[in-house]
Amino acid sequence: MTWLRELQGYGGLERARDAWGGQVCPGAVLEHLRLVRVVVEAVDGRRPLGQVRAVLTGSAAREVGRLLSPGTSGTAVGGLRMCRVSERAAEIAGTLRRGARVRALAARAELVEGRWLLSRFHLLP
Repeated sequence: MTWLRELQGYGGLERARDAWGGQVCPGAVLEHLRLVRVVVEAVDGRRPLGQVRAVLTGSAAREVGRLLSPGTSGTAVGGLRMCRVSERAAEIAGTLRRGARVRALAARAELVEGRWLLSRFHLLP
């Protein structure tokens, strides 16, 4: 669970809040941040897009497919924050570092038929 230690190092666990300022259950935080991690691995070319489609809605899958950079390595996720905006939705923000370049990322997770899926995933320029 190296990625869990990494997420704890980013402060994602203690900074997760709901829209009303309350703490969010650590298990929920880990599930949402795991989704982001899996998608970043696909964008980075370390995981096949076919594997990731199971955790994405249609529009998010198209966006991730557009962002693919096969052969790029050394991508690091940092500064992750999560805010649960409702019982069925959470918004996630953070940074993505590739070499000297740092980009902001934004994602939205939604509960669909009992499973959390990313419905939005954006990398800002």
